[in-house]
Amino acid sequence: MSKEMKWTYEDIGKEIDGSDEWGSFYGERIVLVHCEVCGAEFIGTMREAGGFLGGHHLFHNYETKIITEA
Repeated sequence: MSKEMKWTYEDIGKEIDGSDEWGSFYGERIVLVHCEVCGAEFIGTMREAGGFLGGHHLFHNYETKIITEA
């Protein structure tokens, strides 16, 4: 899959096959997720959505830690 791929709301629910530098995937669903803390949204494959959510989780935990230690 190209890093330049842009997904839209119309793509949500589609299943795609593709490949990237880590391997090939089949039947990967396009999903919409949002960060429950800041509301940022992401549309992409389930795997990429997991990275988006994980990254936000780590960032917001860090942000909270910095604020509470101040």
